[in-house]
Amino acid sequence: MPNYSGSFTGKVNSEALVALRDRTAADLAQFLGMLVGHCLNQNDMMWNRTQLLIAIQGAVIGSAYYLHQAQQPHLARWLLVAGAILTILITILAIEDRQDRDANRELIGTVSNKILWVYGWRETHRFQITNRSRWCKHFGGDRILVVVFVLFIFLDVCLAIFGWPWAAGSVSVTPCLG
Repeated sequence: MPNYSGSFTGKVNSEALVALRDRTAADLAQFLGMLVGHCLNQNDMMWNRTQLLIAIQGAVIGSAYYLHQAQQPHLARWLLVAGAILTILITILAIEDRQDRDANRELIGTVSNKILWVYGWRETHRFQITNRSRWCKHFGGDRILVVVFVLFIFLDVCLAIFGWPWAAGSVSVTPCLG
């Protein structure tokens, strides 16, 4: 197996180009597979954390609502504060996953272009990571996720402060003895 150690930090510098210069197309393809695999793994981790956050928020909000209706507003507030803190931590991890995902984007393009050049396909084939259209450039999935995370934190804090004043008495808290 070829040795790809070195300072591949995503930015294509002269050291990275020298390391890629004398590689065979098979070596480059294997290296490209490793880079793309890492990118996909980090992307999956980011979305898994997002799904985890949605499940946690559903549990926190539902439990806090029940506790509030069961005349345990202080416990509900603490649960919502804990939910907001957990949301912040998961958001930080998801942002790091996104940064790790995008770290080698430039290097992936350089390696793929080198493979196309080795095979003489530079003029007829093209490897491209697509960019967003101009009309949706500012509404990418990453930004939408950050907005959703911030809204979850805002909702947790607001509910911890104000409770559910509009829903007083809407849930029966009598135990089911069934």
